Amino acid sequence: MSLRELFPTYPLGLRTPPNSRIRFGTRNTYVDLPWQAYRFLAAAMNKAVETDLTAEELREEWQRFLRENA
Repeated sequence: MSLRELFPTYPLGLRTPPNSRIRFGTRNTYVDLPWQAYRFLAAAMNKAVETDLTAEELREEWQRFLRENA
């Protein structure tokens, strides 16, 4: 059994924007995370391109996201 069979992914990928101060750890979108989490990541990546998003700001937005979507 291959790793692809063990850890299926959605048929899309995410990529850290160029010149972003924040590096996202993977391009693969694994099915074990809900789509809302990937929607948050995509929005954060867009925001990182538009503004100078810091790790602390991202952490605060993630905490707010978790409170609102728990």
